[in-house]
Amino acid sequence: YTVTGQFHDRIIIPSYDSEGFLNYFIARWFLKEKTKSKYINPQAEKHLIIFNEGRLNLDATVYLVEGATDHIVTPNSVPLLGKYIPDKLLELLHDNAMGYIVIVLDDDEWEDAKNLYKQLNFGNLRGRVKVVKCPEGYDPSKVYQKLGGKGVTKLLRSARYLTQAEID
Repeated sequence: YTVTGQFHDRIIIPSYDSEGFLNYFIARWFLKEKTKSKYINPQAEKHLIIFNEGRLNLDATVYLVEGATDHIVTPNSVPLLGKYIPDKLLELLHDNAMGYIVIVLDDDEWEDAKNLYKQLNFGNLRGRVKVVKCPEGYDPSKVYQKLGGKGVTKLLRSARYLTQAEID
């Protein structure tokens, strides 16, 4: 965390590329007082970055989460830094992922999760994409706050395929 400068009173969550070099970071407000900017991030082309690519195991299940705090509590995850999957990550997963891909977005992002499912569930990934529907008012980091690691494990184990009716 930082206590002075442009990013004062923020937790710094770093990202490392496939070579182990710092390529991005998230600066998140952590004090209880309200602030107009919860996040202050560096100027960068986020769509060109796969957050913590260097720590991603493509032979195992990969979890796609919305933000960096969800990434901290979700093993082998990639924060999308929003609701959309960058082309670079989409290509990496389609070309190299060997395990399942599980989409775990916030509870209010169900339509976006279904759209991601459609984007991913074809070609080499067909039949290996699942989704987790978070309980209302929850995301992985809030599940961890309330229920700990066992709660996150239970949440991730609820991953399922979408039915055709849900996709249409």
